[in-house]
Amino acid sequence: MSRRVSVFEPSQQASLPGDGSQHLHLYEEIYSWAPEEDVWLSICESADQRRLNSLLVEAFSPDRAPSERGIAALPGALSALRETILSPGKTDWADCRESVQNDEDQRTNYRANSMIALYNHLSWVHEVFKNVPGASITIR
Repeated sequence: MSRRVSVFEPSQQASLPGDGSQHLHLYEEIYSWAPEEDVWLSICESADQRRLNSLLVEAFSPDRAPSERGIAALPGALSALRETILSPGKTDWADCRESVQNDEDQRTNYRANSMIALYNHLSWVHEVFKNVPGASITIR
């Protein structure tokens, strides 16, 4: 299953109808990325899939408050993801949806290690948005 990564920043504060004592903090999506590939296909062991799902999807779920899924929490998940990628036999290359036609009129499927691609992209997201005040991230 492919995922969607979104980054939000605080946009404005709104009052609920009534006496105005209750306020909502509204957030604006400032970046999103939806990889076409299933990022879990490159993970070899189901135990690693469950662990990384917990560290990425559950920890950065849209159900959590923005303060619980701040961009500052991303390096911990990136560290675990990097450890898995660098461990021999934990990840592998998988077929992609894209293919290319060669000179002999045959199609060749591209292959990718989608966990490395996810790691690189999330590292970039952290580097770009780490200084945005109140930035939060969702992974779903």
